[in-house]
Amino acid sequence: MNAIADLSVIMPTYNHAQYLPRALQALVTQSVVPAEIVVVNDASTDETPAILETYARDYPMVKVITNSQNRRTNESVQIGLARASGKYVYCVASDDYVLPGFVEKMVGTLEAHPRAGVCSAYFSVVDGVTGEIRPNASGWCSAPRYFAPDEFEKLIGHSSIPGHASILKRSSFEAAGGFLPDLEWHSDWFLSLVVAFREGMCHVPEMLSLLTDMPQGYSSHGMRSAKQLTVLSAVFDRLASPEYADVAGAFQRSGVLSVFGLPVLRMAASRADVWTRATLGLVNGFKTEEYEALLDDPDPRVRELGGFFLGPFWTEVKQRRAHEADERRELELAVAAHQEACAELRAAQIERDNALARLQQRITETESQLTATNNLLVERDARLKETEAVAAQLADQLRRMESSYFWKARTLLRDCKHAAVRSLGKAA
Repeated sequence: MNAIADLSVIMPTYNHAQYLPRALQALVTQSVVPAEIVVVNDASTDETPAILETYARDYPMVKVITNSQNRRTNESVQIGLARASGKYVYCVASDDYVLPGFVEKMVGTLEAHPRAGVCSAYFSVVDGVTGEIRPNASGWCSAPRYFAPDEFEKLIGHSSIPGHASILKRSSFEAAGGFLPDLEWHSDWFLSLVVAFREGMCHVPEMLSLLTDMPQGYSSHGMRSAKQLTVLSAVFDRLASPEYADVAGAFQRSGVLSVFGLPVLRMAASRADVWTRATLGLVNGFKTEEYEALLDDPDPRVRELGGFFLGPFWTEVKQRRAHEADERRELELAVAAHQEACAELRAAQIERDNALARLQQRITETESQLTATNNLLVERDARLKETEAVAAQLADQLRRMESSYFWKARTLLRDCKHAAVRSLGKAA
């Protein structure tokens, strides 16, 4: 019988019947299994209820909660957490799944480092369409270890803690507020960071869980939606509240919000409290080119924010940009002149090709005429030779006729002579 970890898995699911068996089977077949798997069926209308009934019958650790109406992910997690009893909590979507050794290694690492509030593995992804797996090594360490809050603050930078590959202490989870509804698809991201900034974190440098990347997934779709700026603004509001004052500085110093890129900066520029230390601190740590990108924004508030963070370098940046603009114009003029020269060259080439084509046509016509003339001469020469042959035959016939007439005439004259001589003899 497999060992059991003091771990509660919370799995909200909504119409994920095609993925649900994979997620559940990966959990119930671990070398060390969770004490309980609380699946919150968020009013699914597909085959989800039948699948859950089968797993609950075959695996007593699987507990099913069914919402009478759709309550969405964050509320479903809180509903599941209220029924859970484990020392550790793992919240996972039903289209994601763990790999062998996940529970044993992750819980084992947390047990070895009781100060840590969260343990994570690699942020690895499986393409939901092609099935291609993309390991994403963190580079944080070569063996499982604990990072104290100050170490983690310097470590995290432009990265994040992957919710699908993280286990938290139940007490830390609850103290951080759980999955906050107003943070939507960023609630697990925010929760893990709050816990890590307060208590430190463990990291297992392995691919132990896979996030299914779907174009219409809850997180991926949400981050591309118009609501993304509203959710990011809610993050700022939370960090400005007394409940999270103890970690607001860590969020600011680490620059961890830079993972969301330019939308964070544009959102911050639109806030009424943009020029407060709290807001400006949260949009610190972006790359220089990201601040520079704001200088071309149509919103003057955004341009002003970009110029503020470029600070004393702003004059240098403007000069460089002006110089680059001049160089770009010169390059454009040179390119235009080159293109014009190329166009003239192409026109001359076309004219030359046309002249060559006309000359070739005339040569072809002349050759055709010469061929016809030559054929006519050959024909005439052949006819002349035929005529000469006929003339020779006629001349030969004429000679034979002349020879024949000559002898006939001579014989006739001789005969006439003899006759005359005879006639004269008789007469004498």
